[in-house]
Amino acid sequence: MNLSPENKIAGILTPLFALRSEKGLGIGDVATLREFIVWARETGFGVVQLLPINEVGRDNSPYNAISAMAIEPMTLHLAPGSPAELMHETFESVTANENLTTLRRGPVKYERVRRLKRELLEHAFKNFQLNATADRQTAFEQFCERESSWLKPYSFFRVLMELNSESETWDEWKREHRDPQAARSWLAEQSTEMRARFSAREKFFSYVQWIADEQWRELRKFAEEHWAMFPSASVITARMFSLSGTSSISIGRGARRRNHISKMTSSRSSGDKTGGSRFITGRRCARRISPGGDSGCAA
Repeated sequence: MNLSPENKIAGILTPLFALRSEKGLGIGDVATLREFIVWARETGFGVVQLLPINEVGRDNSPYNAISAMAIEPMTLHLAPGSPAELMHETFESVTANENLTTLRRGPVKYERVRRLKRELLEHAFKNFQLNATADRQTAFEQFCERESSWLKPYSFFRVLMELNSESETWDEWKREHRDPQAARSWLAEQSTEMRARFSAREKFFSYVQWIADEQWRELRKFAEEHWAMFPSASVITARMFSLSGTSSISIGRGARRRNHISKMTSSRSSGDKTGGSRFITGRRCARRISPGGDSGCAA
């Protein structure tokens, strides 16, 4: 972003989880962010900046993500038709079991929100498997192919995490799951039924990230169209984050920001490096350490 005394610009930084609404599911999401962008523009702000939106672990901290690439599912706007596979009857049935009034008030109730949104996404995915149109199937397959370099190891890691009580701390997992190669060998030894279930769960987590990609790209398009008179405006794209650890949406005249993908690496680690690469959970991603000690983001 180019700033100068002659071209000053004001911005606002906010955590997405704080942008709650009376019609939401207890946490800020892309729908409330859209409303916030409109408010910010009308108020005179030129930049909206967010805390990281990567998928978080059990402490719910945006700075302790389990992946450098995957988006937090709680940021998704879930309502009838959003995603396309979420039916009105299903949404009403699932939310009827939750006290939405208390969910929307007071501190964010992360576990309740996470369970509720997971259940809605599970239903949407089931409907997708049974009734997806050819166009939707093709779009999903294209996304999986395009993002395969990170999506495949992420979905594999995510299923292992699910099998270990949703704990992102890999060194507390079952021993056969702690090493990527060992985990794949373990999976190969399982029954046909177990391997099929594992594959289905990988597909579910890939589906969730596909929906996240769709929604964040739609938000980008909305911002670009809403401020079409500002050709220099730039907005966040899915999985593109600034190196400073925040996400930025530029919405005003003269606002320019270069998009980056955050990446954390370290040259050495004191962890156990025997037996091949290891899963390492860090502040920004689940990493793998090679036998030589070099590490990089694996998901």
